[in-house]
Amino acid sequence: MITLDILPSKIYKFEYDDNKSLKTLVDDLKVKIIEKEKNNFRANNARPKTIIFDCDEYPTDFNIFLTDCIKFSLLKEKIKYKNFKIILNWMNLHEYSENIHGNHVHPNSIYSGVYYYETVENDSIVFYENDQKNKMIYDILKTDFTAYYSKKQNVPVKDGELLIFRSYFEHGVDKFYLNGNDRKRISFSFNVDLSGIGSTERLTYR
Repeated sequence: MITLDILPSKIYKFEYDDNKSLKTLVDDLKVKIIEKEKNNFRANNARPKTIIFDCDEYPTDFNIFLTDCIKFSLLKEKIKYKNFKIILNWMNLHEYSENIHGNHVHPNSIYSGVYYYETVENDSIVFYENDQKNKMIYDILKTDFTAYYSKKQNVPVKDGELLIFRSYFEHGVDKFYLNGNDRKRISFSFNVDLSGIGSTERLTYR
């Protein structure tokens, strides 16, 4: 496990040593995605296909790995909590010649994660942090069309790696291309919520 200091929040990176054990699950989810997309005439042929599933469908060893990584991340973050729960879990499949995964955050959760089952050459995820004070004061355009107040960092990823980060951390994937010789890009994403957080004195406990 390594800790990455990003903008300046921390992202936690772990590596699973039995990535191939997920193949049966991935194959099953691909079939479900085909059925789901069959009548989806509004599908965007650049964005990933997604399918929601229960994390109990993961192999037992991977579920243990996932649980241990979440616990470790919360420990490193010094979070006081009673329990945590994965409240949403889904697979992303990129398989088009041109692919995008626009910048976004994960609302209604506290921590999020991405596990990379199958990556492409020089794969990465991009994280952003906006300086809200500069955003309110300055309206400055840059020649590369990025916001003056936005900081950006690429984090390289590979097969079998897991990232855990705060859900409000804006992230995305830069446009990339696949050809007949490239593999598909497949990842699992999830959101984590916590109970037993907050303060009884400030009436924010839950």
